Amino acid sequence: MALAAAMMVSTGSWHRRSPELPAGLASPAVRSLGLDVARRWYPLAALEAVVDALARSHYNQLHLHFTDDQAYRLESAVIPACVAPQHYTKADLQTLVAYAIGKGITVVPEIDTPGHMAAALACRPDLRVTTMSGGGSLDLRQATAVDFAKELIAEWLPVFPGADWHIGGDEWMVHDDAVRYYGDPVRARDAEYAYYNTMGAWLISRGHRPRIWNDQIVSGSHVKIDRILTIDSWYGPTDPSATDLAAQGYRQINSNGNLLYAHTNSDQYPDPAGLAAFTLGHFASGTVTTGVAGVQLSVWSMPGDTHTDRHIIDRLTPLLQSLARRLWGG
Repeated sequence: MALAAAMMVSTGSWHRRSPELPAGLASPAVRSLGLDVARRWYPLAALEAVVDALARSHYNQLHLHFTDDQAYRLESAVIPACVAPQHYTKADLQTLVAYAIGKGITVVPEIDTPGHMAAALACRPDLRVTTMSGGGSLDLRQATAVDFAKELIAEWLPVFPGADWHIGGDEWMVHDDAVRYYGDPVRARDAEYAYYNTMGAWLISRGHRPRIWNDQIVSGSHVKIDRILTIDSWYGPTDPSATDLAAQGYRQINSNGNLLYAHTNSDQYPDPAGLAAFTLGHFASGTVTTGVAGVQLSVWSMPGDTHTDRHIIDRLTPLLQSLARRLWGG
């Protein structure tokens, strides 16, 4: 599908059942919920219930974080031995995508690379480096690293018709890891940013718009991240800040980790009253007035979470409503 056509799917403009947004309000192009389904398993029925909650408040994206160090939740012909026992089949997600489209919601997939890949790299130990935190990251010094990442994504491209595709890009290496493996942090960042640019151009050639997190973006590299990549800005303070990235012409989504993050294990969620005063340009690392594509509320988990799906959805619903009322009258 061409990128322009995929973007029409993403906005829900082809779906007559999509609820109309309230008149008189400028709506962010991206109105998203991010959900960590890698470190906490959600059955298909729970994901459909989340879609229902999003549709009621006029959201248009459900960003699913499918893979992490702890679990690879997608069936795979590339690494079948490393797929989690509880995982999603192509049939499962085709069903979810169709259900979401009927509600005006685009499912945005994330196969996290080049960091948070321990589960996948258990099948390719030759491509793994172990970070100081104990996580598994893709060894971008290896000639086959990019091809491996493309293979993981390519088998899922036909399932997701929407424009946006999240390639991860968080917590690949900290400074000390970069020195340990590359001898020079600048050399490490150059390799990392070249990877994002390569993956981004490849995804665009296949009709998708690439998205990455912001925490690995630092000053001083020779290679610069291409502006074809949308920046999901959650982390701050950082250099360059979200304000700096906007001045450099990047398209950003406000995923403010200080105000828009929930953690199911600890049952910690943003205060709905606080979201009632939130502004679209209030990023974790500065104020942004240009190039803001939208906003995302994110829900993260860790293995061992004992809360029920219903409890999580009940905690989320007033947050979704409060943020929507504030930013687009949803």
